Amino acid sequence: MHNTDELYSFLKNYKGFKRVENYITKVWAVDQRFQGKDPEYKPTREEVEQYQIDKERIKEAHESYKVVERILNEKEERNEEGNLTTLFFCKWTSQPIPRLFEWMLTTDLQYNECTWETYEEIRQGAQEAIDAFHERQARNTVPARSVPYGINNRPAYSPCKDDPDYIKVGGELKPFQLVGLNWLSYIWSKGENGVLADEVSETVSDEIKELMIRWVWERLSNR
Repeated sequence: MHNTDELYSFLKNYKGFKRVENYITKVWAVDQRFQGKDPEYKPTREEVEQYQIDKERIKEAHESYKVVERILNEKEERNEEGNLTTLFFCKWTSQPIPRLFEWMLTTDLQYNECTWETYEEIRQGAQEAIDAFHERQARNTVPARSVPYGINNRPAYSPCKDDPDYIKVGGELKPFQLVGLNWLSYIWSKGENGVLADEVSETVSDEIKELMIRWVWERLSNR
């Protein structure tokens, strides 16, 4: 969205110039060969067809980088004209780039590549993501809005005999996971410490940990 065209001589003075050279070697030079500018290289029909397919997939992937997947934060700042404007911290959609003849690496846009964008720049395609962000922010299950419980003032233990409602839409707990969830719920209600570990790696199950957190939030919000 904010890319610019720059001269080779201008980029030589900047950190990361090695990436420019890698692009020339692994992308630009290959394009020249397939466009008939290398008289010594004669690709087969299958190679040319695969090249064209991969180039189209790369274009589609680059277009997906302009689509907002999720809004992570919101703030207001004054622009250069002094007017107050709303900005959103955007996580961008990403699609894998194909391995074009094994020289192009597969890349995705990760959370470290999120950017701040003004509402005017993203409003046409990101309204659904903005509405979802505002809905999440309004929930009582957000930790900052949860009701704090003292260690000796927690609700009585109530075991889960079935999967909690919030996971029935996309998964199902295994019996041992439900046992782990109930055990964590019990020690939390008693204000006691505990470590849930398996017999192999002796590490806490991520599934149980996340379920426990959401279970506690649910209890806090319904108090």
